[in-house]
Amino acid sequence: MGAAGPSSPSIGSRWTSWRGSSCAWWASEPFPTLAEEKGIALRPLTKAPGVKPVPITAIFWNKEWAAANPDLANRVMVAYLKAARDLALGDGWQGDKTLDVIVKFTPAKPEVLKKARPHALDANLEMDASVLDSMQKFNAELGYLKYKELQPVGKLFNFAYRDRAVQELGRK
Repeated sequence: MGAAGPSSPSIGSRWTSWRGSSCAWWASEPFPTLAEEKGIALRPLTKAPGVKPVPITAIFWNKEWAAANPDLANRVMVAYLKAARDLALGDGWQGDKTLDVIVKFTPAKPEVLKKARPHALDANLEMDASVLDSMQKFNAELGYLKYKELQPVGKLFNFAYRDRAVQELGRK
C-alpha cells in the first residue's frame, strides 16, 4: 500500500494498493456523506455519543509576509475568526444562510449538507494541546518527525495573530 496524492485538491487524500485501487480515503465533508449515500464508502470509526469532535483547522502563512504586512495579516485573522464564529456558534454549519453560500459555490445539495457532520471549530480558535500531542506521538512512532521530544503547542504555532483578533473582537 502506498500513499497517493490528493485525488482532488478539494476532496482529500487516498491510500492505494499496489494495483492502484483505493483502499482507504480521507476526505472533508460533505464528501464522506456523499460516498456513504452512494454505497461506495463507509466510515471506519463511529463517533460515540457526547464525544467532542477534533478540530483540525489552522491557518498557515509565510511569516516573512506576515511580518512585512502586519495590518493585513491582522485583518485576515479577524476575518477568519468572524467566519469561524459564524460556523461554531448558533446553527453554524446547518444554518440556511451558510448552506445557501455552500450550495452556491459547490455542487453539494442542501439535503446532503444537512446530513453531513459539521466541521469542528472553536469560537476563539483555541487548540487542544492533547490533540496535537497525540498527533506528534503518532507521527513520531512512524518516524516522520525530525525531532525526538514532543514540542509544546506554543513552539509549533504562533498564536499572536489569533490572540490579537480575539482581543479585538472579544472572547466568545
